[in-house]
Amino acid sequence: MPAASRPARKTAAKKAAPRKAAPRKAPPPIVDEWDDDIIEDDDYADDVETVETEPDPAPADDVDDVPVELQFLSDTGERRDPEELPITINGERFTLTQPSDALLYMMSGSFTSSAKAGEEYHAMQELVNVCIDPVGAMYLQRLIRSPDNSFDDQLIVNLAAVILERWASKIAENAELKNKPSKPANRAKRRQAARTK
Repeated sequence: MPAASRPARKTAAKKAAPRKAAPRKAPPPIVDEWDDDIIEDDDYADDVETVETEPDPAPADDVDDVPVELQFLSDTGERRDPEELPITINGERFTLTQPSDALLYMMSGSFTSSAKAGEEYHAMQELVNVCIDPVGAMYLQRLIRSPDNSFDDQLIVNLAAVILERWASKIAENAELKNKPSKPANRAKRRQAARTK
């Protein structure tokens, strides 16, 4: 094959040299004339729904229009210094803080015999998350989500039992925590259970 028809081989210097970039296209020309077909943003302002994160408070004169039976207050006027209880989990120190009576009252239904096991456990976890300090809550979440499957879920039950026994003894008496055996629901079942013992 003749040398003229063969493609030229690249030398080491050509291989090491940086490649040249392709030429850039020129930007489109700037139009000085106004195009009537272009729609302004204001035309769409009424069609776009805006999402507000916090509602604006109603003006004071609007409150007067609300009937008295539909006006509510959340403050009881009572104040207390919540009790704090130091605990340790795996040698790490955390603090449990006494929950509000309202929270305990709202959650009390989750600790009755009619509550399903999943609901009861979820309520216990929620109670612990509310009472334990923020660092402890993050620590518990890290333990729960650990992929090595080493978390003992009885820890949540034990922490909830401490909270209930310490600050909600009436609820704790009615609670059927997983570590307590449950009683048969009716008299016939109780008699049968007594016979099998």
